[in-house]
Amino acid sequence: MQLSEMFTMKGFVASVLWNYRSGQPRILPSPNSSALLIERLDYFSQLDASLAKTFLFDHAGVTCGFSLLNVLNRLNVVQVDNLQILGQLGSYTITSNVSSLSFTPVFFVKCRFY
Repeated sequence: MQLSEMFTMKGFVASVLWNYRSGQPRILPSPNSSALLIERLDYFSQLDASLAKTFLFDHAGVTCGFSLLNVLNRLNVVQVDNLQILGQLGSYTITSNVSSLSFTPVFFVKCRFY
């Protein structure tokens, strides 16, 4: 589910975007190679906000602004990788999580020439 809202006034554009989705399925490591264990990751939820201002000139336009990604600073795990290591003394599994960005401010300048 994605909800977005934009507001403009006097050359300023403010926007808010919220992404939500249920957790993706992942395969769990199993001691029995014939069994397949599956579970879902935690839900994904991210709130982004931005503000931009456009300045127009005779033959150019400049847009300056900033975005705040993952305003709530929620840890969103999007993938889990498992690495199984077999050795003479036995086997063990290393699990690593791949997550989205934490809170990230982004500043930008965009130039257009006509």
